[in-house]
Amino acid sequence: MLSLTIVIPVFNEEHHIKACLESIACQTIAPTEVIVVDNNCTDRTIEIAEKFNFVRVVSEKQQGRGYARTTGFNAVKTDIIGRIDADSRLDSTWVEEVISVFEAREDVTGVTGIGRVSFLPEL
Repeated sequence: MLSLTIVIPVFNEEHHIKACLESIACQTIAPTEVIVVDNNCTDRTIEIAEKFNFVRVVSEKQQGRGYARTTGFNAVKTDIIGRIDADSRLDSTWVEEVISVFEAREDVTGVTGIGRVSFLPEL
């Protein structure tokens, strides 16, 4: 089976990160790793993230989502990178479905789909 790391760049996301990580904890297939990239948080985001034993926190001092994303990508050692935001909520089969797409088709180099976030109502 292919391996997958989820990368989450964060800057002051204390109101979103817990629910995001809880949705990752409920996956039918756990990701190999979850990397939370601290982009100079001054709130409780990192304190909350560190309560999840599957999270590895890395830091990026240069402010900006692009810098944080790149730092997270550079820390990945798995076959697949899953990149989400702190306000994302993953369906329980998200990791399983992403891996299955890559395993089924060798010509696939990337996938995307509809995202679900905390600040929009369910459709």
